[in-house]
Amino acid sequence: SEISKLLYYATMPLGLLQTWTLEIKDHIATIAQVEKARDLPAQPRNRVKGIDWDQLAQRARQKQVHKTDNNAYGFDNDRWLRETQGRFQPQKPGESDSLFLFRIMNSAEWTDLLILCEVLRELGAKPVFIGRPFKGAYYDAVGVSREARKYFYEKLHTLLEPFGFPVVDFQEREEDKYFGVDQFPHTSRSGWVYVNRVLDDFFHDRNPVQ
Repeated sequence: SEISKLLYYATMPLGLLQTWTLEIKDHIATIAQVEKARDLPAQPRNRVKGIDWDQLAQRARQKQVHKTDNNAYGFDNDRWLRETQGRFQPQKPGESDSLFLFRIMNSAEWTDLLILCEVLRELGAKPVFIGRPFKGAYYDAVGVSREARKYFYEKLHTLLEPFGFPVVDFQEREEDKYFGVDQFPHTSRSGWVYVNRVLDDFFHDRNPVQ
């Protein structure tokens, strides 16, 4: 009603005044706390403990194995049932190579990646590119051979090499069926341990361990 609107606008300045008052009190209290802290003795920094990556990998793998026990390819159980099982059609070895290679060769994303690298170089950025491996057993089963899959890794390195950006593709983990949760593959809890280790090494200027 009109009366309610009039009352609202009439009391608004009081509400704003109260808000400003509370904000000023907060600022004063914060400044007082900072000044008090100046007189405290400096506390020794705790040494950062090293990360036991092997232990983390073992624990994550155990959980991943438990979550992937309804299929032979290391897919998360729910993804296998919901997204893959009904469409899974085994093929003869190498039968799908030509289509796979055609899609890889003609993917527009290579141009996108090239533009990204150009921009990063112009900005003076120093990135690390982290790829994901194909699920070897699954791609073998659907007719995409190891030789065809190798073309992808080679093309990736060929594109990135002129820029000098480090790349970790995890190609050697193709046979680790627990690295990803599906055929793309999105990274599993087990795979993330290895990815995080690469990021940790990169952050600390160490050579990444794949």
